[in-house]
Amino acid sequence: MPVAKSLDTHLQVPVSEKGYTGAWLRWIWIATLVAIVLTWSVLAVVVWERVQSAQGRLLHSHAIALARTADLQLLAIRTGMTLVAEAGVPTPNSLARLLALEPDIHAIAYLSGTASASIGVHGFPFTLIQNLAKGGKGLPLSTAQQAALQRCLSSRAFCIGPLLQDPQIAEPSSRWGFPVFQPVPASSGQQAGMLLGWVKLSNSLFPAWRTLAMVHHGAVFLLRDDDMLLTRYPYSAQTDYAAVQTGSVVRHWLRGGAMQQSSFAGYSSAAHAWRMCAVHPLPRFALLAGQCIPRASLLMAWWRSMRSPSWEAVLLLFFVSAGYLYLRHQNRIQEALRRSIESDIWEAKERAEVTLHSIGDAVITTDHQGLVTQMNPVAEQLTGWTLADAQGQALENVFHIVSEDDGREVSSPATMALREKKIVGLANHTILVARDGTRRNIEDSAAPILDRSGQVLGVVLVFHDITERFELLERLSYQATHDVLTGLPNRALFAERMQQAKLRADRGQSLLVIGLLDLDGFKLINDRLGHAVGDLVLKTVAQRIRAELRAEDTLCRFGGDEFAFLSGEIKQVGEIEMLLQRLLNVVAQPLELDSEYLLPAPSIGVTIYPLDAAEALEDLVRHADLALYTSKKSLGNHWTIFSWEMEAQQQHRLHGEELLEMALTHDHLRLYYQPVVDVEKGMIGAEALLRLEHPSRGLLSPTEFFEGLDTPKLAQRIGRFVLHHALMQLRDWLLHEKLDIKLSINVSASYLLHPDFLDDLRQIIAKYPEIPRNYLIMEITETAPMIDFEKAKTVLAACQEMGCQISLDDFGTGSASLTYLQKLPVDSIKIDQSFVRDMLEDSKDYAIVAGVVYSAEIMNLRVVAEGVESEGQVRALQNLHCTLLQGFYYAKPLAPEQFAQWCANFRSARDGESTAKH
Repeated sequence: MPVAKSLDTHLQVPVSEKGYTGAWLRWIWIATLVAIVLTWSVLAVVVWERVQSAQGRLLHSHAIALARTADLQLLAIRTGMTLVAEAGVPTPNSLARLLALEPDIHAIAYLSGTASASIGVHGFPFTLIQNLAKGGKGLPLSTAQQAALQRCLSSRAFCIGPLLQDPQIAEPSSRWGFPVFQPVPASSGQQAGMLLGWVKLSNSLFPAWRTLAMVHHGAVFLLRDDDMLLTRYPYSAQTDYAAVQTGSVVRHWLRGGAMQQSSFAGYSSAAHAWRMCAVHPLPRFALLAGQCIPRASLLMAWWRSMRSPSWEAVLLLFFVSAGYLYLRHQNRIQEALRRSIESDIWEAKERAEVTLHSIGDAVITTDHQGLVTQMNPVAEQLTGWTLADAQGQALENVFHIVSEDDGREVSSPATMALREKKIVGLANHTILVARDGTRRNIEDSAAPILDRSGQVLGVVLVFHDITERFELLERLSYQATHDVLTGLPNRALFAERMQQAKLRADRGQSLLVIGLLDLDGFKLINDRLGHAVGDLVLKTVAQRIRAELRAEDTLCRFGGDEFAFLSGEIKQVGEIEMLLQRLLNVVAQPLELDSEYLLPAPSIGVTIYPLDAAEALEDLVRHADLALYTSKKSLGNHWTIFSWEMEAQQQHRLHGEELLEMALTHDHLRLYYQPVVDVEKGMIGAEALLRLEHPSRGLLSPTEFFEGLDTPKLAQRIGRFVLHHALMQLRDWLLHEKLDIKLSINVSASYLLHPDFLDDLRQIIAKYPEIPRNYLIMEITETAPMIDFEKAKTVLAACQEMGCQISLDDFGTGSASLTYLQKLPVDSIKIDQSFVRDMLEDSKDYAIVAGVVYSAEIMNLRVVAEGVESEGQVRALQNLHCTLLQGFYYAKPLAPEQFAQWCANFRSARDGESTAKH
């Protein structure tokens, strides 16, 4: 070990003080520090006493000056008032002369039982004192103020009254002043009176002190013999000028300290803080003049005197401590050098052993022959060998490694390091087999130990257990390719297995089924019973499907309630149909969860490769999705095999969406109207039918865009368009054409179940208050109730509450039954034209029409027959008591202006027939 490095190590460890400096060095240093601190403390106390003494003398001289100045001014005021009083009853002229001689008297007045006079700024205090003299009650005076004023009123000599506050002055610091009293003796024919003067204080400062610079050195004051303030400067809002003072100045005066003319310190009740003060009496007027300064002023004066000695003491402490630390450091260097020389060899060996036993990796060392010489506890734990058993053993016996893939033995990297004289790493996916057979995933590397000449002395093998990390990676890999809820493969793994299954189908010339299964109405289960029940349904369905598939088949969950499956090695389509029917049957079995009885409604769509010759995997999945879409249109519990007609229908549906999107953007949608006729009463209504006017192809047939009308992204926009334009046209007919008709409007299932449908309906209806609400008939198909029966029922009930009527369109073409008519809030039904068209030729169609009309009549529902094209159909429907008819027999769908003309012609023809009959 280098000496410098050894010294650094030993300097970090306390050593005994030896050498030419010893323990006496520490004691000298401590004694010196104590002496410096004590000297500074004594000096600080002496300076403090000097500062207090100097400040006391200064305050005392100020107090004398303040007392003499105040005494002279009060003496002048007393002299002037005495001269006026001795001259007899004061007159306004004599009072004015007195004010001219004594400008600090702001007002003066004479009060007696027979006469009074006043002159000056105002007479505020005189009225107050006069009321007090007459025994007035409720005066704005404290008890101490009243007592002082009463004493002056009864005094036979010059008297100084207490501080009074003038309420007429806005500035608080200038409100204060004090009255002076001079008795006027009785003269011939006149009673004795009292001469009153009002001395006003500016900012609470005694007038004679305005020109004194000393007033800014600290707070100055005059204190009366009744312990009340006569003045205090500077003004403080916290000081009660009308109260009796109880602080240190008062106590000092009461002890007779004022007569000793000394300074003192204590609490000031006027300042509410500690103060150092000096006072001087005014014997002629029973007053005490003084000045006080705060503790901070003393401390600042003391620090100005102590600043230089304090810094000198700090520097002295610094240099003494630096010298001590330098000498101590030199002593430690000498001691460390001695210790480092003694322990270098031992420390190097100990360091190596501690490092070997404390690191987290396993370490094995060998000699040049590959025999184990050393191993740390971690290596003992992982290999299952103790150091005593392993020493002298060949490394391959102790460190037994095999390949994870095939279990074959792997050559030790230590052997390669010995042979190649370079660091060698272990191949990935290597397993260490311990002495007891335990298997662990490890990572390791081996490095040769070389002497100065480059000869190999041995090898160091370092390795660590990565089993947990390996298992974590496996779990993450599994989670990346499997669904967390069901444990099934996800979409990513499905694509991989689909590619493999497709290759096997090509090689084996067999059929491959790519299928999608979806649960209709699953959202209702989540919304009504909660996601926990929904998750349980998904897991149960997954288990049922998995049980029907073969072990080599693949079942995946794409997300939500959609599952996908692959089934290969099939020779005939009949096997596929049987499989699909089994899946439908098993999934549709009832479920009883949390006291709820559920009936899953699966829909399945499949495509068969290579009958479906699409090469891209995405196309095969898309074709299965088209087949699933076809099954879901059948309203559940149905399976469909893809055919190319579905692809054409998909293209037709996309084309319809594009046409509608373009028409909405460029305002190419039009509404045509087909009459609804009551064969007994005549014209009663019309149905609004959507048409698309193409800019180049003209008016398009509804078959070209019908598939796109109920798509979620367009349903709301189209629905708003139809509602707005249909109601606008109906208002025009009612107000201008005088057509008293009802208007039927078709509402798609997507729009009816849209969250904004009812708000849209309310807003649009509100724009047309002229239209009676019952003139609007909302036509719906049975699709919406099949998707979400409860929501559809709620929405329809809300429409009826608004006053609208509800009609169930295309009745009989789907899965709707009389139960729908009983549970849904429906006012009328429309028999689909497919039954009316052939009712005269097909007895079954006739029976269906008759049954619907009869059932509606029992339930008190109106019936409208669509697709009436002949007079024979009209008579047949009349015989069945179905009188509301709609079809080409009366008119094709007409433009608004054509419809109005047709109504006029129809009315004229009806009127002509009625006249001919009479």
